[in-house]
Amino acid sequence: MVLIFLLAINVVLAYFTSRSSANGIFTFGELNVNYVYRTMTSGASVAVSGNTLNLIPDSTQIKRGDTFLFKLNDNGVATDTIESLQFRSSANSTSAYIRFRVNAYILNSSGEIINNTNYGQYFRLNYGSAYVTYNTITNNSETNTIYYVTRALPSNTTYTFANSMTLLTNAPAEILNTDVKITITFEAVQASNEAYKSVFNDGWGYLNEEYWT
Repeated sequence: MVLIFLLAINVVLAYFTSRSSANGIFTFGELNVNYVYRTMTSGASVAVSGNTLNLIPDSTQIKRGDTFLFKLNDNGVATDTIESLQFRSSANSTSAYIRFRVNAYILNSSGEIINNTNYGQYFRLNYGSAYVTYNTITNNSETNTIYYVTRALPSNTTYTFANSMTLLTNAPAEILNTDVKITITFEAVQASNEAYKSVFNDGWGYLNEEYWT
């Protein structure tokens, strides 16, 4: 049984007011977090243009339990191998907390999603950062794995959040021998004023307070 799929990465940002000065004039900090990637060929971090990065796996046949790397997708042709996928804050950005998830949907021969079943929980992102952890959460009858960057991302800083992916051994049979579109979506919220308690107070949730430091 094999799996062939496409990977698209999209950005979702959440904003929250920054801080206020003693005289009552409000100052709104900029929140600017983007995806970047580093290839094994160049070793340099490259900002994602247009907020979408199309990747393909380094293997055309993926079985349950397989771990695979990502490659850049140039019109269906695999090029450079990705060393790491990263979040980067701009030089003017306020510090931010980040959470992200994997969504996976089966496609038909025309590249259209055929049903609303989300198989994201069966695709585990692997990461080399001590600042990333995850919880598997069921919300509105949908189970998914939510990842959290547990330390604030300061301005002008890069954190690696993935370097490979694994198709878990408990993946259901119906996604094998299919095309699957995988989307990694993140949300960033400013770290100050405990903004995560408001913005992240939903089905995705947030970790216990001691993690957010």
